[in-house]
Amino acid sequence: MKQVLLLSLVAMTTGCTELLDKDFLNGLMPSVDYSGLSVGYVDFEQIETDFLFTVDNPNPVGFSIHNFDYALSFSDIEWASGEDPNGLILNPANDSEFSLPVDIVFTNLYDMVQASRGADSLPFGVNGNFGVLLDESSIVLDDSEPDVSQSSSGDYIVNLPYDAGGDFPALRKPDFSFKTIEVGDVGLDSANFDLVLDVENEHASNLRFTRFDYALDLGSGTLIEGVSDNLDELIHGVNEGNDNKELRIPIRVDTLQAASTVVGLLSGSSVLGVDFQAITDVDTPFGMVELALDEQGNVTIE
Repeated sequence: MKQVLLLSLVAMTTGCTELLDKDFLNGLMPSVDYSGLSVGYVDFEQIETDFLFTVDNPNPVGFSIHNFDYALSFSDIEWASGEDPNGLILNPANDSEFSLPVDIVFTNLYDMVQASRGADSLPFGVNGNFGVLLDESSIVLDDSEPDVSQSSSGDYIVNLPYDAGGDFPALRKPDFSFKTIEVGDVGLDSANFDLVLDVENEHASNLRFTRFDYALDLGSGTLIEGVSDNLDELIHGVNEGNDNKELRIPIRVDTLQAASTVVGLLSGSSVLGVDFQAITDVDTPFGMVELALDEQGNVTIE
């Protein structure tokens, strides 16, 4: 209980008291730790997420935070700042949580911090002040604690500084380009070939492609739609040299009319103009993320 009385005495000296680098506050100050992300939506363009933080209150009593301000920085460059007027309640001798909702367009973030290729994450920091309003309604006592006497001279705010940080996954959209169409088994009623794409992966870590829902237009009114699943196509990151930069998508045509048309197109030219659209599932640092492809160009037939 002496801890709470000490805070009250400090607050009574002024209408708004800054408590920075005060030795007598050792053991009293709540500490803030980053605990993770709660992702609402993510793709390779943007993310909507909550930054989650845990506040450890070492005091035997809980109290309300009247409001708090924050500044969110990436690589020591401020991205966003503001104030939450709703505050929060700190539990006695226990952990409490608060969150900061953020919408981020990845390219805007990377341009701002001049992020380099090959980074899987960006360091971030959040700092600010918890504003504690000290009056009789702002003290929350544990059941085991006796009553606390409170001055009736007015309301006072104590600013308790906090600082936390961590690593934010840096998701980058890979670049695709056509390489070849490799013809496999063909017959009267089927045609099998692989569409091979070159992939530029700017992550340090690998990307794993597991499924493609595609529409491939070979021209002359020939549209092939299908799903290639159970794939395990691994694309190495920038630190792995030039190995495994190709993505192979198996295309299967199993109807007589379509197969004959496809065989005629593939055998009649060494280069074919194609339009490839697909939705694919990619295993990333954020987990499985959906990626849309829309590529047009000429492809060499082998």
